[in-house]
Amino acid sequence: MKNIAVSFIALVIGILAADIKPLVEFLNSQSAELLVNKIIVIPCLIATILLVIKHNHFIATYTDEYIPFQLSVVALVLTIIGLYLFTRIMFLGLIALIASSYWSRGTIKQYFPRKRRTS
Repeated sequence: MKNIAVSFIALVIGILAADIKPLVEFLNSQSAELLVNKIIVIPCLIATILLVIKHNHFIATYTDEYIPFQLSVVALVLTIIGLYLFTRIMFLGLIALIASSYWSRGTIKQYFPRKRRTS
């Protein structure tokens, strides 16, 4: 569940990084210029994506399910390409990141059902 929350946080940060004019004007009028500053927003976006990739890699090492890990790496590549070319590609990458998080959650439930989990 934490991984899915981090994925949604990455989506929100991606929306801030997209430079949508009405959003930028609103945040500037509310004295929140820091939220749309590219120098801060883009490293936060990459860091949240890397957190999801780290979690998916951890799951891939203990199971034989590599598709969520590969999908999250593709999401990182699409996000980086989308930051420089077209923001819809970035949003597609972030939606793929959410899908990979949801998929890895299902992998955990499949390999470690609630009655066999120890925590």
